[in-house]
Amino acid sequence: MLVDESYPVPLRISKIVDKLLEEDEDLSSLDRVQVMETLSDLMENPPSDLASITDDELTQRIGRVLLIEAMSGILNDLSPAQIRAFDAAVKRRKFF
Repeated sequence: MLVDESYPVPLRISKIVDKLLEEDEDLSSLDRVQVMETLSDLMENPPSDLASITDDELTQRIGRVLLIEAMSGILNDLSPAQIRAFDAAVKRRKFF
């Protein structure tokens, strides 16, 4: 467990973000301030069930959001030709 689950949700989220950014090499390029802005809606108005989920589940959810954020940064750096190639590759794959 990262944080006592009785802590307020915003504190739990903040601690989890810090841990993920520190420990996950794929997320190290993300700006903490920008990440926290992305998650600010969640922190300001957390769903009622968010307080009852475990830190492991919350970590997984936040991790997925951060990976999407990291991927969007990578895609921004692609040229138009690279984006077309990426789109074509994604359309050919089965995800499920």
